[in-house]
Amino acid sequence: MKKMGFIFLLAAVFVFTAIVQAGQGQSKKFAAKAFTEDPEDTDLVVSAWLTGVGLPDAGNSNHALSLQKNTTTATNALAGAKIRWLKDKLVTDLTELGFDYMNGGHCTANAPRFVVTVDAVEFTFGCSTGTATPAPDDTVNWTRVRFSLATLPTVGTINDARVIFDEGTDAGTGSILLDNIDINGSLIGKPGKAKPPQL
Repeated sequence: MKKMGFIFLLAAVFVFTAIVQAGQGQSKKFAAKAFTEDPEDTDLVVSAWLTGVGLPDAGNSNHALSLQKNTTTATNALAGAKIRWLKDKLVTDLTELGFDYMNGGHCTANAPRFVVTVDAVEFTFGCSTGTATPAPDDTVNWTRVRFSLATLPTVGTINDARVIFDEGTDAGTGSILLDNIDINGSLIGKPGKAKPPQL
């Protein structure tokens, strides 16, 4: 009887561990999760993966991440995408950062920008501050941006990583399409889980 109880206890521990690990895996999947922050309920910011407007991808869905702020920059609202896979990684694990954007979109030194938080300190990488080249999949209509990571510390843990778009129509077009979000050479080009880079 004691042996049966011990077996049931082991089984319960195993199931609990599997559930916890599954939950952690879900939250840390290699993806760019669209989100908005709109505390005043303006309904004037948009973050969404759209089909048929992006560069070629698996399945021919041609997704792109649409970021919009259809109001002034001063309005308390923003759009963006969270890169949860980077959370709790060592800062030295991050070796490459960038994205492609459709030409004509809102690209300034402030928006869209990557914000990487390392040991509670934010480091930003704004669209126009990166090195721009024609995007390989469409050299006419899209631009590829890659950022220097020289400003990041050489030690520390990444607490958070996200793309932020918070400039409005008073600072540019107020909208942009992003694709092929680049983390260490692995590209996120659609919603859902992508193949992560090897560390």
